Amino acid sequence: MPLSAMHFPRPDWFLVTGLGIAMAGILFSPALGSLGIILAMASAMWSLFRKEPQDVQQGKRFISYGLFSILILWLAAVSVYTGWDEESTRLFILKLPLLLLPLLLYGAQGFTLVQKEILASVAVWSVYAAATASTLVYLSDMAWYNQLVLESKPMPVLVRMHHIEFSVFHAGSVFAGLWLWNGRRSSGMPRIWLWFTLFAAGMNLITIHLLSARTGLLAMYAGLACWALLAARHQLKRFIWPAVGALLIALLAFRFLPSLNNRVRNSLEDLQTVNRQTDPNDRSFAQRVEAWKAAVHILQEAPLTGLGMHDLSMAMDAAHTAQQSRVLPWNRKMPHNQYLESGIQGGFPAVILCLLALLLPFIAAWQRGNHAASAFFAMAALAFVFESLMEQQSGVLWLVFWTVFSASTRNKQETLS
Repeated sequence: MPLSAMHFPRPDWFLVTGLGIAMAGILFSPALGSLGIILAMASAMWSLFRKEPQDVQQGKRFISYGLFSILILWLAAVSVYTGWDEESTRLFILKLPLLLLPLLLYGAQGFTLVQKEILASVAVWSVYAAATASTLVYLSDMAWYNQLVLESKPMPVLVRMHHIEFSVFHAGSVFAGLWLWNGRRSSGMPRIWLWFTLFAAGMNLITIHLLSARTGLLAMYAGLACWALLAARHQLKRFIWPAVGALLIALLAFRFLPSLNNRVRNSLEDLQTVNRQTDPNDRSFAQRVEAWKAAVHILQEAPLTGLGMHDLSMAMDAAHTAQQSRVLPWNRKMPHNQYLESGIQGGFPAVILCLLALLLPFIAAWQRGNHAASAFFAMAALAFVFESLMEQQSGVLWLVFWTVFSASTRNKQETLS
């Protein structure tokens, strides 16, 4: 049989497979996550050369999602200007999926409902496995692990990532379950699998209050608030009971989960430390505030270009000293704020691009009535305040996965059914 007569699977199925492997793989094996995103990018490239027309739902809307690419190009240009080195190469390769995000969106524009349900299921079940195992470990010695959580130590087991990165994965899995619940009546999944997946998503909603870092909890509630506001705009009656249920879960979690109480108490103490300007050492948020001040100092010194994608730990240490920071040298850290971290790498233009890269897709999603996309970008915008997600492989793949998924859910009937 000639090659031209052979039937090959559509590239969008390879793209779905690659994104699913990247999402699940990065939790348990960074190498597997890398292989998944490579497969996704290769299949998206393949879609450029297909002769068959794509089944596009609402046309091409890539302009709102192209600012991540422009941001990475700007950071690369600044790094060349300031002197390219090995660290620049590492960070550029790390952020390459964001540079090629428009290509991935092009390949995903014909995603079917079943394909998106597969991706949502992967997001739910991969987190469920790690969260359930972590919960069992926690219940084995609650007093000890409550203290670990209070001291902001890593809690999740099985996964190979920091607890803050895991917390945003955890938050995303809740939104995946909410999206599946919204479309349950028109779902193409087997009913038994759908209900098992919704159960797993419900368990993720419970365990995130038990295990998650504060960043994940804040990001999840920011996204839920955005989803609720958009739902109220379209379907007020259907919004009331889910809103009451979510509020009840939050109140019960605060009342009965010691780990959540520890986080709230720890957060209040952190805020008092910042307000009273007392010793910030051993206070996570207070140390972040000092790091933010140091990053602003660097921005003031190099407002147009920043310092490039290099190892900036020494520059941050010098900025701490210049600011007469009370944080001890061994407690000094990078900004843990993606806006400021982009700023010290690329100046104020990078800060503006980073803000717009989340703001413009959020506005576009809100105008289209896209619950999933508007909630995700609200969640990411808040997470960026407390964590530099674009500086970690896990964060980059999380951003790519959810941007592609949420951007492909453009149909109001799909998101509101």
